[in-house]
Amino acid sequence: MRSFSRLPDRVTNFAVAAFLAGCGVPERIPLPAPVPLTQGGTVVPAHGAGLGIDFGDGFLGQELLRTEILSVGLIGGLGDRVGVALYSFNETRQNDQGGTFIRMKVRAGPLLGPKSSVAAAFAYSTSSRVSGSLQDERVTTLDLAIPAEWLLAASADGWHELSAYLGPRIMFENYDDRLTPGESLEATHTGGLAGFHGRAGRLHLFGELNFLHFPGRIVRAQSYHSGWMVIPSVGIALHFGPSHRWGK
Repeated sequence: MRSFSRLPDRVTNFAVAAFLAGCGVPERIPLPAPVPLTQGGTVVPAHGAGLGIDFGDGFLGQELLRTEILSVGLIGGLGDRVGVALYSFNETRQNDQGGTFIRMKVRAGPLLGPKSSVAAAFAYSTSSRVSGSLQDERVTTLDLAIPAEWLLAASADGWHELSAYLGPRIMFENYDDRLTPGESLEATHTGGLAGFHGRAGRLHLFGELNFLHFPGRIVRAQSYHSGWMVIPSVGIALHFGPSHRWGK
């Protein structure tokens, strides 16, 4: 009889445990920092608007671990000189935490020959998460790259083109932990990039490798050494409007 008298308590405990298991226990989620695709030294589109999808590696948390990031956004260009893009991104490997980034490109022109195009590409990203007394964090990045692109091949009608690009890159990352300020991180990633750009009419394909150096750091009493990270990314863009005209 004694065991039966405790049955309601056991049922209650089981129900509470099942509820917590279903809802999940709150936990801290590290924030992602993307390394946005530069799309080379041309403006895509040269004049008009379009859609872009990028997928590549990025940094995760103050530990600067490697993760994967999917980005979807709107792109636009004006006068084959200025390009602006607004993307929403999500980390896909661990926790689906996301954010946004803005990319702006200013094209200087064919500085390295008639079949070249040099540009300055800027990007600013942000991601944040607040979860009661468990987490209050925000990460921002400011990125600058100077890609120079060269036309390698083109069809007679100009419908298909293949080009390659390379250039230096520097990225400033600020990871702000408001609950534990001692765990905040300011890091500078320096290096370079190289990639290819293929076009078939209004469809653009990109493949890019970034080589970035990251600093040593201590996070939650654990030491992480400095080093180099190779960050691959691919992208696709569909534009409405004219394409870049080489030599202009």
